[in-house]
Amino acid sequence: MVQGIQKKAPPPTHCKTSSREHVVFQGLNKHLIKNKQPGALTKEPAHQPKKMRKHRHLPFVAIFCLILSGYHVTQAQQQEIVEVNRKDIVFLIDGTAALGNAPFNAIRDFCAKIINRLEIGPDLIQVAVAQYADTVKPEFNFNTFQTKRDVISSVRKIKPIGGPALDTGTALRYVKNNLFTSAVGSRTSEGVLPMLVLITGGKSRDDVTQPALELKSSGIVVLAVGARNADRAELEQIAYEPSLVFTPTEFRTVALTAILPDVITPIRTLSGTIVETTPIEVLVNKRDIIFLLDGSANVGNANFPYVRDFVVNLVNALDVGIDDIRIGLVQFSENPKTEFFLNSFLTKADVLAHLRQLRLQGGSVLNTGSALDFVLANHFTETGGSRIAENVPQVLVFLAAGPSVDSFQQAANALARAGVLTFCIGVRNADLAELQQIAFNPQIVYFKDAFSDLGDLPQELIRPLTTYVSGEVEEVIITSAEKKIDILFLFDGSSNLVGQFPAVRDFLHQIISDLNVGPDAIRVAVAQFSDNVQVEFNFQDIPSKQEILQKVKRMRIKGGRTLNIGATLDYAMKNLFVRRAGSRIEEGVSQFLVLLVAGRSSDSVAETADALKQAGVVTFVIKAKTADRVELERIVYGPQFILNADTLSRIGDIQPEIVNLLKTIQLGQPAVDDVKKDVVFLIDGSDSTRRSFPEVKSFIQRMIENLDVGPDKVRVALAQYSNTVNLEFPLNEYSDKTDVIRAIQRVSAMGGYPVNTGAALNYLLRNVLTSQAGSRMQDGVPQFIILLTAERSRDDIRRPAIDLKTRGAVPFGIGFGNADITELRTISFVPDFAVLVSGVNELSTVQQLISERVTRLSRAELEALAPELPLLPSPAPPTTGQCGGPGVTKEMGKKDVVFLLDGSQFAAAEFPAIREFIERVVNGLNVGSDNTRVAVIQFSEDPRVEFLLNAHSTKDEVQAAIRRLRPKGGRQVNLGYALEYVSKNIFTRPSGSRIEEGAPQFLILLFSRPSDDTVEDSALQVKQVGVAPLTIAKNVDPEEMVKIALSPEYVFQVSTYQDLPSLEQKLIAPITTLTTEQIQRLIGDTSRPPDIDSEAKDIVFLIDSSNNVRENGLAHIRDFIIRIVQQLDVRPSKVRIGVVQFSNDVFSEFFLKTYQNKDTVLQAIRRLRFRGGAPLNVGKALDFVMKNHFVKSAGSRREEQVPQHLVLLLGGSSQDDVRRPSAVLLASGIKSLGVGARNVDSAELQSITRDPRTAFVVREFTELPTIEKRFFASFEAPQEPPVEPTEPPIDGKKQGDIVFLLDGSINFGKDNFQEVVDFVYGIIDAIYEEGDSIKVGVAQYNSM
Repeated sequence: MVQGIQKKAPPPTHCKTSSREHVVFQGLNKHLIKNKQPGALTKEPAHQPKKMRKHRHLPFVAIFCLILSGYHVTQAQQQEIVEVNRKDIVFLIDGTAALGNAPFNAIRDFCAKIINRLEIGPDLIQVAVAQYADTVKPEFNFNTFQTKRDVISSVRKIKPIGGPALDTGTALRYVKNNLFTSAVGSRTSEGVLPMLVLITGGKSRDDVTQPALELKSSGIVVLAVGARNADRAELEQIAYEPSLVFTPTEFRTVALTAILPDVITPIRTLSGTIVETTPIEVLVNKRDIIFLLDGSANVGNANFPYVRDFVVNLVNALDVGIDDIRIGLVQFSENPKTEFFLNSFLTKADVLAHLRQLRLQGGSVLNTGSALDFVLANHFTETGGSRIAENVPQVLVFLAAGPSVDSFQQAANALARAGVLTFCIGVRNADLAELQQIAFNPQIVYFKDAFSDLGDLPQELIRPLTTYVSGEVEEVIITSAEKKIDILFLFDGSSNLVGQFPAVRDFLHQIISDLNVGPDAIRVAVAQFSDNVQVEFNFQDIPSKQEILQKVKRMRIKGGRTLNIGATLDYAMKNLFVRRAGSRIEEGVSQFLVLLVAGRSSDSVAETADALKQAGVVTFVIKAKTADRVELERIVYGPQFILNADTLSRIGDIQPEIVNLLKTIQLGQPAVDDVKKDVVFLIDGSDSTRRSFPEVKSFIQRMIENLDVGPDKVRVALAQYSNTVNLEFPLNEYSDKTDVIRAIQRVSAMGGYPVNTGAALNYLLRNVLTSQAGSRMQDGVPQFIILLTAERSRDDIRRPAIDLKTRGAVPFGIGFGNADITELRTISFVPDFAVLVSGVNELSTVQQLISERVTRLSRAELEALAPELPLLPSPAPPTTGQCGGPGVTKEMGKKDVVFLLDGSQFAAAEFPAIREFIERVVNGLNVGSDNTRVAVIQFSEDPRVEFLLNAHSTKDEVQAAIRRLRPKGGRQVNLGYALEYVSKNIFTRPSGSRIEEGAPQFLILLFSRPSDDTVEDSALQVKQVGVAPLTIAKNVDPEEMVKIALSPEYVFQVSTYQDLPSLEQKLIAPITTLTTEQIQRLIGDTSRPPDIDSEAKDIVFLIDSSNNVRENGLAHIRDFIIRIVQQLDVRPSKVRIGVVQFSNDVFSEFFLKTYQNKDTVLQAIRRLRFRGGAPLNVGKALDFVMKNHFVKSAGSRREEQVPQHLVLLLGGSSQDDVRRPSAVLLASGIKSLGVGARNVDSAELQSITRDPRTAFVVREFTELPTIEKRFFASFEAPQEPPVEPTEPPIDGKKQGDIVFLLDGSINFGKDNFQEVVDFVYGIIDAIYEEGDSIKVGVAQYNSM
């Protein structure tokens, strides 16, 4: 336990209020301070300040007083705690005609996205919306809607009111007087924080000054978002403070999305209430500022001018004078040195003149604690010039470039108790955690990587330095979070280091300097060795860090000709990693050995190295000179624990890496598991690589030299390919690194052409990544595929790549020669794993990068990187209907059951009861690969697969796996993340799920406390997949469980997991009886209000490729489409593109969902080839695209209300009927644009588009560029979502009588007549709304 200080964040003093009240804000905290009347509930006089306690390490900024310019007053009072997740938020948005529809839609979407990320409810956050121009129109009040869904749905229906000008002042006053009132649901009278989000695109016509002041005096926090013609100065006047003004470049989705996190943060984190204030005199135009500067070798003479200039520039910007801001300065290293006191100089000129003459003090280490004590005792005193007795704010600016070697905590606490506001600046090797403990608040710590960066800091510092004041503080007890470890530095002291030992000694000195060395933190011991061991000091000989550093400085080389590393390790094990030498190994403290070796050992290292590992000692080796890498790999856990020091004179270059490893490494079994990898090299052996094949083999050989090859470690396979594939050796062929390298050396290029990379990837999936070929994929071992190619593939690579990644493989794409980077990125696990070099000789430049990724990426890191993979068209399953609908034939015994278990520390004590319960439930199920399949996943901070649905085929195997379960561990219960994971990764065909076959899917969830993350969206995602969640929990609100469960009857609460046996039959019953159809009915409509991007579009180009167009015409059409697409933001969340060609038949080139980015779409368009054919059947083509492209399975987002566009390019007249399919397109909300040339019938084209303005005709396709701008403008014209109804007549109702006369003869045929009926139904559905008075009649006729 150490003594700490509660430090409240300093408030700015520049804000004004118009009364004796002001708002208290707290950022990033969980409670609201509610102040009572002075003197209430306390015997202390009302004027006596009450001290406030709060843990000083929380990263919060608490602004607890706003001070008037000149003289201001504060009074801290008796306090109680109130929850702060309650706010009343008004969105006031610009609805003028000048703004335009598209920007208004983007604002509307922006508001919906903000609301979607808030906790909405009558007892949580309430929302009201109004728009304004020259008048104000309230859209809805705080008490209008109770749920987030209703609020968002209403926001998305808002249409601009129009209006000639903005009267922002009037609107602000209207909001204050009419919306923040209890009559419409506002809770300001209950102490709930009122907030206003103003979004405007212009300057106000009326004055905003007085209304803005009224809002502030009422305690309403205003955020302002302005673009286009908005006036930032005006927005800053309106907003509570300038930091709450946001100015996107434009009111478009991309620009607004960019500022979304910045806007949401204050909305979520600011809290407040009204506080009465009572005078205490504080003079804010006066400051006493002491600079305490690092004058040691950490800065050095070369960098000290940067420090000096920083101080000069900062002082030059201050109002310095004996009656204004006073300046004092101290340098320190081992000892502090006063440069001048606060009262040494009377004018700014005198201060600056002395500053410019400053010279570095010098010194090797920093005694920060001693220096802090010195400034408090000698400078923040009346004799030192301080005016602390006159209530003048006291400020310390502390700058350090290295860590302290003495204790500083008590000195920092003393400064805080004295009311000194400490700002900390760290440069280069300063310890950030140390600075955060010294600073008055962690938020006023500034860190720079280089001294040259200090030049930008004065501008950043000037405002807080001159406006913040300190508050009352109180000493509290905090627990030290310092990491306890023991480190033995065991260095080669033989003749191998003669002449270079000083560099090694300095290297050791710097490492220890950067560590938090102390009896209760990091203990260090140092020894040298050659033929025997010479101990410099053990873990307890020298308790002081400063004395340790002095001892290291005096070290001399031991000497000796031979190296007995084995005996040295044995000595360390028996004499240093023991209690009597100060090691805390028996207390479970982590033990590290840093071994520096510069030669080969004369004795065996194997036995003693194993003993060290068994004792739990983690060894890092620094390899220098002639040390044997193979010998060193025997000592460490894996090759990644060996660091190379190419030259001992530059050994200091690896010092930061060593320090970082020692500070951050986590010990435990997963680190050992992660050395298991399966690595498959797939190399282009075609005619293109014959000459470069030796370099390719050398690259592979160098990579393998960095791998820890072995049957229980890294397995390696090699295949080469061209138009076929040759498997050189599978993963289980060789178990030794030497054998693998020899096998590679024997391989020669197979030759052949062309290069079919897609087929080669498929081959790996079916023949190499299998258990028969040695793959450990089923055991969860990462599967790496290293592809090296010099050519573009001639076949499709997309589907095989997705199949590989879906199965869990991690491909790297490495290309040279004619390889295509886009293709490599498509193949790679993530685009960053793709590399293209200019030639085969450049492969060596990427070898280290690829090697490090393969050796260091763990299973958990790969899961975190895993991309979202697109769904590709697949062969239809052997069922009809959806989810077991009519016509489905399925085995009722098929069930997939996934147990999702809380494996955190909160469930660990009762985990055996959970395990036994699962075993009993499984025992009651008909388990088998063709019956009920079972999987188990654990989760805490993240999920972990214990076994998948296809891992075991018998009940005995499943139960044996369950008995082996042990709690995962972890300090958090991130249920939302776990639910999202299982929905995306477990209920899938590669993981053994039979969801596509209509088998019922069940998720059995057991958890021990409320989730630490949000579960609502993830629970919805699970249900949308078609999974039935059944929840069991303790210490959880049943209402939270209901949100997750299939229905309330499948929510089971227990007080202890010992009660689980009582739930056994209650759980088995739904698993064995519920059908897929019943699950779907219980899930019901889980769709959420669509989050529509205002720039999203689905566009299908329908191209005439008949004989009318000819090959040269198609070339011009292709170029025209390319130019249009180049102007669009093509990606899955924005614009999707599909292309279809037709003549007498219809040909789908690609669907809306096929390509994910603009480059791949353009490449596909460039590959279009003329098809030819006659006659031209436009009607047939329109019908085809309606049924096959504007549907969800093809990637259309029509159901999500995303605008749908059809672009028809014609070169002739249709030979079939176009009226019926055109009407269907129109009724379905699809906007048609037509472009015609040559023999096109313009009247027919206009009848298809239904709007002459969207039909464009040119004489020849060569003239298409002349209409491009007009076409694109029409194409970009705003379009309401298709489900939005047209504006009704003035009386609000439509009236009409409609008769449909249908051909009932055999002309349509029995099969087609249903389509006629559907067409009629579609028209009625499109025009009819509730309340309309429309009568419909239907008649059939035939020849009779």
